[in-house]
Amino acid sequence: MLRYVNENSNYVASIEKKPVKCLVLRRTSSIDKIASKGGEPFGNVLKAPYMLRNVSLDYLLSALEATNDVTALPAIDETGYLGKVDLQFSSFQDLKSIQKELSAYDLELVEVVKELPMLVVKDKSY
Repeated sequence: MLRYVNENSNYVASIEKKPVKCLVLRRTSSIDKIASKGGEPFGNVLKAPYMLRNVSLDYLLSALEATNDVTALPAIDETGYLGKVDLQFSSFQDLKSIQKELSAYDLELVEVVKELPMLVVKDKSY
C-alpha cells in the first residue's frame, strides 16, 4: 500500500513511531480474577447487559476504541493475559466508572504516552 501511494500519487506515505496518548490495560496483581468459567461466548459492553463471557480481552479493547463517548484514545493490552475472561460492568458510560469496575478484577486502565507506529502521509511538494 505504501509503495502504491508513493509511486502513484502526489503524496509520500510512511510508518513512523510517534508519541501518542493512549489507554493501557494492566494487571495489578498475580491473582487471576478474570479467568472465564466457560459457557457460550458473549461479548457486549456497548449496551446492557454490559459483560464479557468466555472471550479474549480484545473484546474489551475494541469496545473502548469504538466508544467515543468513553474515550477517543487507542487502547493497548499490556496484561499478557492469553486466556478467555469473564467481566461484568454496571455500565460502560464513562472512563472513571470503567476504571473503578476494572479495579475489582485487579486490572487498571491508565492513560499514558507511548511511541506507536503511525501512518504518516505528506504532500510530495514539501
